[in-house]
Amino acid sequence: MKPPTDLFQSAFAAVQQGRFGEAERDLRRVLRKAPDHVGALNVLAIVLVTLQRHAEAEPYLKAALRLQPRSEVSLYNYGLVLKSLNRPDEALQRFADALSLNPDNAETLNNRGAVFNAIRDYDAALADFDRALLLNPRYAGAHFNRSKSLAELTRFDEALSACDAALALQPDMAEAWFGRGFIYAKLRRPAEAVAAYLRARALNPELPLLKGNLLHQKMLTCDWSGIDALISEIETDLAAGKLAAEPFGWQGIATSEASLQRCAELANAAQFGRAAPSRQAEKPAAGDKIRLGYLAGEFREQATSLLLVGVLEQHDHTAFDIVAFDSGFDDGSLTRQRIAHAVDRIIDISGMDDVQATAAIRAENIDILVNLNGYFGGQRNGVFARR
Repeated sequence: MKPPTDLFQSAFAAVQQGRFGEAERDLRRVLRKAPDHVGALNVLAIVLVTLQRHAEAEPYLKAALRLQPRSEVSLYNYGLVLKSLNRPDEALQRFADALSLNPDNAETLNNRGAVFNAIRDYDAALADFDRALLLNPRYAGAHFNRSKSLAELTRFDEALSACDAALALQPDMAEAWFGRGFIYAKLRRPAEAVAAYLRARALNPELPLLKGNLLHQKMLTCDWSGIDALISEIETDLAAGKLAAEPFGWQGIATSEASLQRCAELANAAQFGRAAPSRQAEKPAAGDKIRLGYLAGEFREQATSLLLVGVLEQHDHTAFDIVAFDSGFDDGSLTRQRIAHAVDRIIDISGMDDVQATAAIRAENIDILVNLNGYFGGQRNGVFARR
């Protein structure tokens, strides 16, 4: 067998050439002979991430950090793994540790910004993307991620410009074409959304959510060509464990409840991973009111509230303390006024990220929290994932 140094060089060359199976084999051989080889631990983790085996990668990075706790490379790679495992708080810490060693690493800033996007802290995300682009103005990935932040902040013109910047640098970036489609859909320009989604599909037909989004926008333009085939593809993908559509849009199309449930399960797994263990709430003492929370983005003149307001007005305030957590806005309507009178208080969480919103809800010692959105509108499923 080759000595560890030669095996590592051979494995590294295999990684560069895309021969990941061969690289994994050689790196494991290196570690059998030299278990403290930090380079092999890191590169094997990268190989496993590339092969979508994120959980397998984590122990190797833990081992690397035990050997070299202040290794920027290991901290960055561990952050990538935690990001892929949907463990955002831990990922943010690892990226912050890496940036404390090298604050001018554009890739670390971009990936930390992507995690901020995931927990809806869009201002922090934009700060990271702007810093990354200051360091590397030709960083297509940072331009694209910046467009996602801007779109979520409803700054759609700026979001389109950021997408354009990404595509000018990398015209075959399927994710950026998908992003354009998403923005056009938000702007209610379905024909342009369809064109962007079709371009994304030509580049990467397996992009998550793409087929479902394309289907919805085609239907909005009354373009029925290929609709049946597209629905069949989505059904097949969902059955195979591929997230081809988002749950709210799929519920009007799904051919079975099982298909819709599978779609929801895949969406949750992709966005939130395995939920953290529930924190046991303190049980109310005998005679205490039950603390009941409702979370929605539509406490206003909107269908959800029109159906709900009468229910809220029937609650027994001698038995329940009722809190509305508002992820939307106050439209000043009669419906909003009725809601305000029916609950004990309304707490605005619209400007909070998921971590802050969760803390605000915990501070109210809520016993039962009701999700009024599910996958629709101003949903905050990231909060419920932290239950």
